[in-house]
Amino acid sequence: MIINKIVNGFVIQQFDTTTKKFINQEFVASGDYDLETESGLYLDTDNKEVQEFLDGEYNLALLMKQPE
Repeated sequence: MIINKIVNGFVIQQFDTTTKKFINQEFVASGDYDLETESGLYLDTDNKEVQEFLDGEYNLALLMKQPE
């Protein structure tokens, strides 16, 4: 099963008015997320595979490509 984890949060972007360029951005996760299938259907946490995913130590850094 493929599980889509949709993380809620916001992006902070820093803009330098002298150089007229963005210099940094950061994603700040709220801790809230939704789980769904590849086709966008909501996943119930009672599902065995979903529960194994939630019980595991599966984390991925929320990295964003920085401006050049």
